[in-house]
Amino acid sequence: VTLPSLKDVTEMQETELKKFMDELMAEYRERNGGVPITEIANGYQMITNTAYAPFLKKFRAKSAVAKLSASALETLAI
Repeated sequence: VTLPSLKDVTEMQETELKKFMDELMAEYRERNGGVPITEIANGYQMITNTAYAPFLKKFRAKSAVAKLSASALETLAI
């Protein structure tokens, strides 16, 4: 999400918003959670913590071969 779009939604001044986002990113880093916030190209993005990459690779490998049930296929078709 871009800084200008956050500014529009929050109606905060850019300097105040930037300070808030810096504090929020620091809080997420300190918690060492699974989805930290990173600053990119005049905006922010929630990304997967690299410490959890091996688990996600296993999950993706398993879900790639998993088959969808008839009910799931019907739901997707709608």
